[in-house]
Amino acid sequence: MFRPKPVHVEQVARLSHILAAYNKIAHQDPIQLKQLLPAQEIWRFFIDGCLQNGRGLAKGLYFQSSHIDLTIKQYIETQEKIKLDDKKAWLQSPLWQFLLAHHWQLSANEAATLTLKDLLGLDRGWLPFEANEPGYIKALVGAFQTIFDFSTHVDNAFIKKMHALAISQVKHTEYEEEWDDNPDEFRSNSRAYFRFSNTKVTEAFVKQIIEQNHSHLSIHLTISDPELQTNIARFPINQESMHVMREYLADEKNKQEIDSESYRLAMELLTKLSVTTNATELAHCLWELITNPSPGHTFALESFQPDKPHYTLTKTMERFLEIYNLAISAATTPLDKLHAIIRVVQASERLHPFKDANTRTFSMLILNHLLLRNGFPPAILLNPNQMGTSSDLEALELVLDGMENTLKLAKGEKLFSVDTSEILNFLQSHDYLADKFSYFNEVISIEQNSRNTLQRVVNH
Repeated sequence: MFRPKPVHVEQVARLSHILAAYNKIAHQDPIQLKQLLPAQEIWRFFIDGCLQNGRGLAKGLYFQSSHIDLTIKQYIETQEKIKLDDKKAWLQSPLWQFLLAHHWQLSANEAATLTLKDLLGLDRGWLPFEANEPGYIKALVGAFQTIFDFSTHVDNAFIKKMHALAISQVKHTEYEEEWDDNPDEFRSNSRAYFRFSNTKVTEAFVKQIIEQNHSHLSIHLTISDPELQTNIARFPINQESMHVMREYLADEKNKQEIDSESYRLAMELLTKLSVTTNATELAHCLWELITNPSPGHTFALESFQPDKPHYTLTKTMERFLEIYNLAISAATTPLDKLHAIIRVVQASERLHPFKDANTRTFSMLILNHLLLRNGFPPAILLNPNQMGTSSDLEALELVLDGMENTLKLAKGEKLFSVDTSEILNFLQSHDYLADKFSYFNEVISIEQNSRNTLQRVVNH
């Protein structure tokens, strides 16, 4: 069951201000708000606010050198002296590794065409996401139209439909692998991981996960040895596992089981965790280890359904939605409703019922559908990935910030220091970027056609 949430005076005041502004701007009418939002700005709902101004390529020394006008391929061949005669050769390039580390994937043709200076111009808005997963923004803007349909119930069928729309014709997703899972079904594998390496994790979140002690959800630690290229151990971290850990450490033969630096560090880590005596101490110790991990230590949130995963996920999602509906029915204040929305989105995100694209499904589409459905403006989140790794209060702040971002956009204010028109002007000024310019115009057309259809419905 979801736990009751305390009343926070500051958040009540913020929410009241947001709702008053929403009423003033659009009379709390989702369709009217949609018409007020510039069509060319809808992409912002699907790009992390913290990444809308780029992924930090400008900080790389490659982009501060006198070779800025060289193409990617030219730089690798002339400056790094690497002959790019096959796919493996690209991976030998420090520049190529730098781009991959910043989640920039380029085709060989793009690497031969784009200069380092071009990449700086492209490192904005939706463009890096499109480089990683071509078709990303078109699929999500297409799915965005469905969140304004309030004629259907929010059930598993609706959620699966939104997920399928969110990844329709998107390349480089996990659904391209030869697995049995379909985009419109929950996953068939028993485990799903959410690694903390690229996501901010707070002590409040870690404590909440440990205290809730769900049977299907836990923080896991994997200890590996980089030299041996093997995993030494993997286990959940909770109060129950501490007992097993203490017994393991008490056995003298385990202390010399593997002679390596990685194993020594692992034993030190286990010792630190084992001496904690309650959930608060364990959470604090674990949080410190997560934020400053030793080499070979990987922490992740794991969703585990050991028996009949698809059936279990289906029933679990049904229970989440049932609890949500009861909470909405019992709500006596707007904050009660907002808590109910956030709870079901967080629980679903952490459950990770789909093989891929869970965040875009729950923290972007379902979240905003439920917000609109219950009288709130949709949210442009600073970091959608944080919904699953935030405490209750932190997630509430994240959504309040996101709703304020949407209202700023409706009033014509600039968000995250990024100007969409500047990006489009850059694309239009380079002939070899014409395909990217045309693609975005197709995206805008999807949104504009939807508005025209809605307007005709309203007029009749």
